Amino acid sequence: MFKLLRYFSLTSFVAIALVIAGLTGVYRQREVAQLVALTEDHNVTLTRSLANAVWPRYVQYLTSEKDTDGDTLRKRPETEALHETFHVLSKDLPVLKIKIYTREGTTIFSSEPSQIGQNVMENVGFALAMSGKRASQLVHRDAFSAFSGEVFNRDIVESYIPIQENGDSVAVFELYTDVTERFRLIDEAVRLLLLGLLGAFGVLYGVLFLIVSRADHILKRQYADIKAKNEELGRLRNTALEASRAKSELLANMSHELRTPLNAIIGFSSTMMSQMFGPLSAKYVEYATDINRSGEHLLELINDILDVSAIEAGKVELSEARINILETVEAVLTLIRHRAEKEEVALRVHLADNLPDLWADRRRIKQILLNLLSNSVKFTPSGGEVTLSVTEEAGSVVVRVADTGVGMSPAELEIAMTEFGRVENSQSSQCEGTGLGLPLTEKLVKIHQGAFRIDSEKGRGTTVEVTFPTERTRV
Repeated sequence: MFKLLRYFSLTSFVAIALVIAGLTGVYRQREVAQLVALTEDHNVTLTRSLANAVWPRYVQYLTSEKDTDGDTLRKRPETEALHETFHVLSKDLPVLKIKIYTREGTTIFSSEPSQIGQNVMENVGFALAMSGKRASQLVHRDAFSAFSGEVFNRDIVESYIPIQENGDSVAVFELYTDVTERFRLIDEAVRLLLLGLLGAFGVLYGVLFLIVSRADHILKRQYADIKAKNEELGRLRNTALEASRAKSELLANMSHELRTPLNAIIGFSSTMMSQMFGPLSAKYVEYATDINRSGEHLLELINDILDVSAIEAGKVELSEARINILETVEAVLTLIRHRAEKEEVALRVHLADNLPDLWADRRRIKQILLNLLSNSVKFTPSGGEVTLSVTEEAGSVVVRVADTGVGMSPAELEIAMTEFGRVENSQSSQCEGTGLGLPLTEKLVKIHQGAFRIDSEKGRGTTVEVTFPTERTRV
């Protein structure tokens, strides 16, 4: 059985973990981006203040030195003066380091003297600043050389800010700003958000778990009930199958036992009718004729019962061969014409040319056609019509028998298609039968892999269509 609680717990855990990770990740990313942006704006403002303080006095030095080595630059008095000035100006500010680059990428000044003289022409941040844009990034340094000396485990925003004259970048300031405390606050906010989300989702999960647990209990109980019912239905089905099989065997045995004396009755009555052993009075001949007719009718019913029983038991063996459908139809028409004339029913036949042969059991095909035509003639009043047509459609052979008889309603049609089902109407009360004709015909069609369809309208007639598939015509 489907384990609902296990599935719910697993999927809920994964979903909650993904949602919490996504929300906290988005929140942290947004806060960090906002921190970098705010720090960058602060660094721009600070750079302008620093530039205003030193640029007028040192502009010649900061923009004219080219390709000078670091040792020479470090010994220049301007370097020491700039260091003192920046140290004073950045006091009590979170600025850890300041660098100034010429437009050629030379580090003309750095609060860390060892970096003076280095070239950063290939640095992306420097390149962006020289194009007039500012660039910042957040980095973590385990150890960092600041104005006040070496510091450890710091989160720093590095900003490259252009110094422009007449719209052109003439130098670049790089400021390293300490944001460790603000970054710690972001991490603390993320932790609080995480705890809040865990609590909220925990409560939600608890409520849903109770609901799902109740649903799981109901489903298990329903599953147990359905399983028990299915087992009971299985037992009843097996019992019904056994009963049906016993019924079929009983009918077959009884039919066999009845057919033996019945054949004798039919034979002896035929002998009496023909007066083979001497003349009989007219009354005795009439009695013999009635006996013979009743015996033939009873034999026909027994044969139908035997066929139905054999089909239900799966014991029907078809004697299949290549048969000419037109010859088979003509043989059946020979048997049915006399009855149609006697009942004053017009029999019309439409046979297509060049019909393919069928691979089928000739006797069963004749039985199908005879049952359909007999039924139509039987339930069509005098003056009505029965039409038989045989055509080829898309490689299949289609047989249609249509009549202008009494017809049936949908409810009556359902009865007629059940074994031993008889529809009571003005015409059926005058006709003999057990109600096996249509069900038996449908079964015979299906064991030939054919399709059986019947349409009927009360008071207008019935049309039966039998289709033999292409597999039966490609012989």
